[in-house]
Amino acid sequence: MILLSLSPMSHHIGAVAIEQMMAAGLELVVNAPPPDLTPLDWIIVTGANYVMGVPTQAMDILAEVRHGLDQLGRVKVFYIAGSPIPHETAQAFLDRGVLPQNVYGMTENGSHQYTLPNDDRQTIVETCGRACRAYEIRIWDKDNPDIEAPPGTVGEIGGRGACLTLGYFDNQQATEESFGRAGL
Repeated sequence: MILLSLSPMSHHIGAVAIEQMMAAGLELVVNAPPPDLTPLDWIIVTGANYVMGVPTQAMDILAEVRHGLDQLGRVKVFYIAGSPIPHETAQAFLDRGVLPQNVYGMTENGSHQYTLPNDDRQTIVETCGRACRAYEIRIWDKDNPDIEAPPGTVGEIGGRGACLTLGYFDNQQATEESFGRAGL
């Protein structure tokens, strides 16, 4: 299997790509195409069947696909992390036979929130999955971080687990104000 990271190795996705390559024995291709190749060209030239990137990269590649191609080369899975994938983007990948893996959060929670390959289409298209067993996530009232928000309301995401950012660099007050009494 050939894994292509569209993010630099210094970025969270690059680090996860290295970890996955080592754990699964994958061939890793870094995002260093010749200047005349687009990201989609690079995917095709490398023969990547597993691509990792952020939502804007995924949307740009889909826009390029719409101009003449209806596939993404050999890609079977596109790991998209950082922020939730827009519904249209996830559906466009599924329509092309590519499984989008929605991975929510990077710095904030170390990619502990994600969809799984065996999730149903609705979960993949409309959600950012679920937290892994080693991570707790809740939605808090946007005005009071000590009150859990009821289902279906807008709120603030709070997480607790083994890999959580320790706070804002050199800003103790902002760090303290970002956590409620529950530590999330």
